[in-house]
Amino acid sequence: MKDYKEKIKKLLALAESNNEHEAKAALLKAKELMAEHKIEEIDLVDVASRQVKRIITEFEYTKRGEWWIGSLANIIAENYCCRSAGNKNFGGQKRTIIFIGLEGDVDVCAKIFEYAVNTARSCGKYYLKNLDGWQRYSSAEKNKIKNSYAIGFARGVKVAFEEQNAQKEQDESGWGLVMVVPKEVNEACSNFVTDKYQSRHTVYTDVRDDGYKEGRKFNPHGRLSAVI
Repeated sequence: MKDYKEKIKKLLALAESNNEHEAKAALLKAKELMAEHKIEEIDLVDVASRQVKRIITEFEYTKRGEWWIGSLANIIAENYCCRSAGNKNFGGQKRTIIFIGLEGDVDVCAKIFEYAVNTARSCGKYYLKNLDGWQRYSSAEKNKIKNSYAIGFARGVKVAFEEQNAQKEQDESGWGLVMVVPKEVNEACSNFVTDKYQSRHTVYTDVRDDGYKEGRKFNPHGRLSAVI
């Protein structure tokens, strides 16, 4: 297995060649070998050279305020080989988003999450202020509108990632690199205590659907160089 891993690593290196034909041929051969020997991308990484890292973000949520943030954190984490948790502040109701992952992965994950939250918030505010008579709404109604939009946005982001991954697999001859959480990360989370809860929220379905449409447009790949 080790010999095949080394060969695949060399082929993936060739896939960065400026020669388009050579790069494509090397990538296809690497994918073929990975599929044949059931080798995933994470198996090619020298995990020992990267430490598991925990990032405590500045983003907080409660059962009533911006409760959608926890769902969005899970969606982002899943797509960057990381884990997320809402750690409950001692003696309070707020939960702080934490990401756990390998160095590099988790740094990107936290930046993309920040971008996603800020996008959901700004789009939700813009949406609210374009509703007729929004100034007459109560604070509770305004928050419900923004939260309904944001949870729809989060669901749209999830679908956007699924579609982007499916397209990547199609572009790479039907066998894309598998996104998995490294076992070292899962092990680091095994003793991580967090207060989890399930709660139901009533949302405006039409507002949620509009947020979903916006979330479907989410594409962080063009932002990576800007946020890292």
